Amino acid sequence: MRKQAWVSAVVQDGQPAGRVLRVEEEVVAHALAAPAKRFAPRALGLPTPSPDALLLASVWVQPHWRGRGMGRLLVHAVLKDALRDGRRRVEAYGDRRWRERACALPAGWLLGEGFDVEVEHPRTPLLAIELGRTARWTEGLEHALGEVFVPRSARARVTGPAR
Repeated sequence: MRKQAWVSAVVQDGQPAGRVLRVEEEVVAHALAAPAKRFAPRALGLPTPSPDALLLASVWVQPHWRGRGMGRLLVHAVLKDALRDGRRRVEAYGDRRWRERACALPAGWLLGEGFDVEVEHPRTPLLAIELGRTARWTEGLEHALGEVFVPRSARARVTGPAR
């Protein structure tokens, strides 16, 4: 319910609340990301995100599309959105003991996508990726992943910001 209130506030401000990935007309994945300034961690002791960061709150991929780079495509779309918005970083909460349907993203997966631990926490560290170091290769990697991981008959397309 907390994420729902955060997304509603962001959308009411006229901001996008993330991205949707479609293959042909099928929605195969989505990412929830928005400015961190409105988000406050509900659990005591969790690290606080930077108010000027874009917070990547969740990434979900249809089970039959997992393992094909769809999550990576969404992360790179979010990075591009942050760059366009003039932000210097994207942050996310990682879960070191992630299970399906967890609120935070798997910490190991985020580390594999280029995030670094910004603030340690035994269970839920705050991870960040600095956009200055990723700006050069984001565009090329997105194109390459689209060629490698998606069958030629079904090209992936990250559509405009989710609202």
